Amino acid sequence: MSADAKAGTRSPLPLEQWPAVDHEAWTRATSAGGLMDDAGEAADWGLPTTKSRRNGYGRWLMYLSATGQLDADEHPFRRAHRLLSSYIDALKERGLETRSVWSYVDNIGNALRVMFPDRQEDIAWIRKIVNRLKRVIIPARRIEPDLVHPKRLYRASRALMESAEALYASDPILAAVRFRDGLLLAFQTACQLRLHYRPILLQGRSSDVFWINQYGAPLSYWGVNRRLAIITKRKVKRTLRSHRFRHCAASYMAIEMPERAAAIPALLDNSLAAAEGYYIRGQQIAASRWYADLIEDLRKNAQEAQGEEGNLDPRRP
Repeated sequence: MSADAKAGTRSPLPLEQWPAVDHEAWTRATSAGGLMDDAGEAADWGLPTTKSRRNGYGRWLMYLSATGQLDADEHPFRRAHRLLSSYIDALKERGLETRSVWSYVDNIGNALRVMFPDRQEDIAWIRKIVNRLKRVIIPARRIEPDLVHPKRLYRASRALMESAEALYASDPILAAVRFRDGLLLAFQTACQLRLHYRPILLQGRSSDVFWINQYGAPLSYWGVNRRLAIITKRKVKRTLRSHRFRHCAASYMAIEMPERAAAIPALLDNSLAAAEGYYIRGQQIAASRWYADLIEDLRKNAQEAQGEEGNLDPRRP
């Protein structure tokens, strides 16, 4: 980034140096009104808000001026369609955090909203960009290295159960143990129950306990966790015990189905606060996809704006 461009992202262009169309629209929007005139769209803003949004819009104009891209006769929304993506890139190149980039663009959007309230389609366009940037404001958190995707766990469980079939004729006890291990893994992963392994392992005994060991006795909670640790280490190269299955499911639900994040507290049998980390983790991974979509939309709009002929006339009433 050139020194001029970098400076242009820091300091606002003073109001008196704004292009006439911008200056007039801002003055009209912030007017308190009077006996004969209506108040502007921003008349109810407090002084700190007005100053923040004026400076935010002024920084945008300063950037355009410093980079030689400020056309005083161009409609402000046409400028935004053409050049907002390059401004966002310049802010990121300067090293600003995503929250700051969002704040800069949000101020531009709010300024344009009150300056040109009749341009509903353009307002909706820039709000879409602002909202996408806001979604990206998520602190980065890595998924714990021992977590495994539920699909991989379920595939491993199916493989164990299927391999048991070939052993029934030669060693029914070993086959039943292997089937039980696969079922144990599947049960922890997806709660899909299959019960026909139990009679073989019970060896004529009866028990109300669901999990049975190879000696026909109930498998304790600790026994279940030992088997899970052995099976997962062998099949997915991670040592998982029963509580980690919830974390696996919660993490990958947040990543692949963030719209269902409200179900995570129930899955964890915990509070919303405890589930927030999983939602944040999923949002962080999804953020890069949203940002890529944002930049693609901006570039498309810039190309379309370049090809349009006078459809954003600054003198349009």
